Amino acid sequence: KLWSREDVFEVQYVGFWKNNKFHGPGTLEFTWYDDFKKGRAAHLTVQKVQGCFDTGDIVGDAKIQYTARSKNIQMDIKEYQGPCLLEEDDGSNGVWNVYKHGEGTTQFFSGEKPSKDRWNKDVKVSHVS
Repeated sequence: KLWSREDVFEVQYVGFWKNNKFHGPGTLEFTWYDDFKKGRAAHLTVQKVQGCFDTGDIVGDAKIQYTARSKNIQMDIKEYQGPCLLEEDDGSNGVWNVYKHGEGTTQFFSGEKPSKDRWNKDVKVSHVS
């Protein structure tokens, strides 16, 4: 399955697609063609998300990888492993928005020690360890 918006993004899903929903193990891959500017939302820098889906929702932990282009806008996040929230976009930004949502571990491009934190839709709630 493939979604795109000219000169903005392309999103490809590899996995089982039934009744307009993601099912079972799958991967969403994002390619961003637009300019990255400081202040860009984290969910608009996602490069890949791998997880298991149940009627469209991510169940259990998933792995989110962020594009290296985010380093250019001072966003030092390489990867997140933990619970995620997947929402279909209303059409203004992209097709699928993937958020850190729950307690998970973040790795950084800078090589800084991984951080375990609680998230609520990409907003850091608290540091765990």
